[in-house]
Amino acid sequence: MRKVSLSAVSISLKTTRSSRVAAARFALESFVRAGDLEQIAAPIDFLGVNYYTRHVARSDVVPDGENAPRSVHPRDEVTDMGWEVYPEGLFEMFGRLGAEYPFSAYYITENGAAYPDSVDGEGRVQDHERVSYLRRHLQQVTRIVDDGIPLRGHFVWSLIDNFEWSYGLRKRFGLIHVDFETGKRVPKASFDWYKDTIAQHSVRCQLF
Repeated sequence: MRKVSLSAVSISLKTTRSSRVAAARFALESFVRAGDLEQIAAPIDFLGVNYYTRHVARSDVVPDGENAPRSVHPRDEVTDMGWEVYPEGLFEMFGRLGAEYPFSAYYITENGAAYPDSVDGEGRVQDHERVSYLRRHLQQVTRIVDDGIPLRGHFVWSLIDNFEWSYGLRKRFGLIHVDFETGKRVPKASFDWYKDTIAQHSVRCQLF
């Protein structure tokens, strides 16, 4: 049986790791110019946050018998992306941001959900699931503001159905339905609900 020196392997790994770190530092420093770090350190006007869902992390390498017990269980309600609907995560995240990464202002720059929308026989798109999703997330927004966190705005992703990267045109996030063959646009029920919510400045308004 061939013998391998663990100390030699350890030294080799450390040397390789150190070489990579040194190479990365050299590559970074070659781009940094005088005055860059001072500009980067300048105060920013606000922090933008994109929120759609949470991800519960647990090792899939450690056997269940040796792993820590499951303490968090994702809910069954998911969007067309397969993402869990977890509005409370918005409040939890901003609680941590406010405590550990305080900024003078925050904006929710993306928040929304994809559902398999279609135009019905009356020419309408009744996306009740999206309305429910948005209502519950905006309720968390009121909790964030009531907690004194300087959240200044909320932006829905997105206004219209669009091209969703690797998913192409298959996933619909929009408040407005788009027929990608004709270009015809039809405001969804969520569009009317969100418009009324903004006008009333309240998430208590009901559309149906």
